[in-house]
Amino acid sequence: MEHKVIMDAFRLFSHLTLKGEAGREEQRRYLAEEDLKALVDDFAEEVSSLVLVSGEGLYLVPKTVESVHHLSNEKMKELYLPKRATNEDLYLMYVAILVFFGQFYDSYQTTEPTRDFLSMEDWLDAMNQRLDSLASMEEDQLRWHELDQQINWLAVLRKWGALDDLNEKVKVQDAKTNSRMSFLNSVRGFLLEQKLVLDIGNKELELTEKARTIVQRYYMDVEYNRNLLEFMFQLSEERNQQQNRQEGQQEEGREEDASHLEGENDQYTV
Repeated sequence: MEHKVIMDAFRLFSHLTLKGEAGREEQRRYLAEEDLKALVDDFAEEVSSLVLVSGEGLYLVPKTVESVHHLSNEKMKELYLPKRATNEDLYLMYVAILVFFGQFYDSYQTTEPTRDFLSMEDWLDAMNQRLDSLASMEEDQLRWHELDQQINWLAVLRKWGALDDLNEKVKVQDAKTNSRMSFLNSVRGFLLEQKLVLDIGNKELELTEKARTIVQRYYMDVEYNRNLLEFMFQLSEERNQQQNRQEGQQEEGREEDASHLEGENDQYTV
């Protein structure tokens, strides 16, 4: 292999390592030059990372926690969560991200987003619904899911429940505000910093090309993540079924009341 190809591949990999992404010109060369692509992929594999191709360019993403590009728990807490954050906050952050992405896809088998954007209010509502469904499970059932999915669901519920939902109407929702919306704003900061979402105003977020690429071509193909996403979609479906049952019962109750009133009116009809 030519020395120039090796150096070009190393320069591209170095650029990806520093920036996390590369533009369309670098993408064109990566796809057109087979030897260069193979070398860049080998370099990425050596650091437990993966080169992803999207419509906008190239992205370098970690494959495992051993990757040098993977953010440690301590770094995540330091950069994106309130002071004195614990691993329970990280669990909740991960669930919030799962719920966020899940709002854009009907199931883990969906290849394209089914909506253009998500408001912070809708994100909060989705979190409340999913975690309410979790809270309705028996503790033994939750512990079984914890072992199967390696997520401390009881800690997630405890942390979410400790956040004061009475503070949701406070105008300034920053890290000092002990509210659920404030926590989601912290997660939003992480998603923005990682260029996974765009803030389009009116407290609405849309997925970036980078996010769509990671979700479609990598995230949903990993068995562990796929099982978690399937579980979260199942919670959503169960919640919808429960709401439909409640609405049906309410409608039946209204019909019975109306029938009862009609019967009473008939007694006074001449």
